[in-house]
Formats: sequence, structure tokens, C-alpha cells
Amino acid sequence: MIAIPQYQSYVVRAQVGEGLRLAYDVKTAIAEYYNTNGMYPPKSMSIEERHEALGIAASTEFRGKYVRGIEVMSWGSLKVQFLEEVDGVNALIANKTFYLIPTDNDGSISWQCACAYRDSRPCRGGESPTGDRVDEQFLPPSCLD
Repeated sequence: MIAIPQYQSYVVRAQVGEGLRLAYDVKTAIAEYYNTNGMYPPKSMSIEERHEALGIAASTEFRGKYVRGIEVMSWGSLKVQFLEEVDGVNALIANKTFYLIPTDNDGSISWQCACAYRDSRPCRGGESPTGDRVDEQFLPPSCLD
């Protein structure tokens, strides 16, 4: 009985890991943009314009076996979106999202995973996630700090 929840958690984390792998090149493009321009792509740009300014493919091109797409949000954050459960995605993350949030460390960009891109969201305050947010228990501990 104990092994089933642990295995399910392992499967979910493996599927979330695909999103992190797909985001690698996008994170690099954002860091280069920031180092060149001294800022992240502005909020005034549409998602398509942000991707174009970074020289990366459209959000839907960052698709995997479990990931529907990756969007560059304002302030350089990335929104990783999962496919539906019918596509083989675990029910705990199907149709849900998580975010990668950049921080400038004197010219070096570090990334943190989160269930939402704003601290004011319930899941960032330790409460259960609402709506389409992935529960932080399924995000890799190495990117939560």
C-alpha cells in the first residue's frame, strides 16, 4: 500500500522533469537577453513577441510527451503547461502549470520552480494550489530553493 503513492509521486516528478529539460534552451535565451539588454522581455510585449525577441520558437513548439508548451511570461518567468490526462499525463498534473522564475545574481541568472509566478498566490503561501497550478510537492526540490 505504501509503494503505490511513492511510485505515483515518482511518475509525476519524472513527467515534470520533462518540462525542466524542455525549458533549458529558453532559460539560456532569457539569460542572454537579460545580459545584453539589462532587463527581461517587457510586459508590453505579447508572448509571441517575447519569443521572437529571444530568438526562440513559438510556445507550442516546446512540446514533449507530457508538456503542451512553454511560454515566456513577463519579468522573464516561464510557464510550463502540461497536456491532458488522455495524452498519458498523470492526473495530478494533467492540464496544470508550473513556473520557472529568474533572479539576477549580479549578472548570473538563477532559476526557481514555483506553482505560481506571484507570491500572493495561495500555493506560494504554503496552501494547496488552486486552479491549474501543480502542487509544489511534485516540483524537484533542487529548483524550489
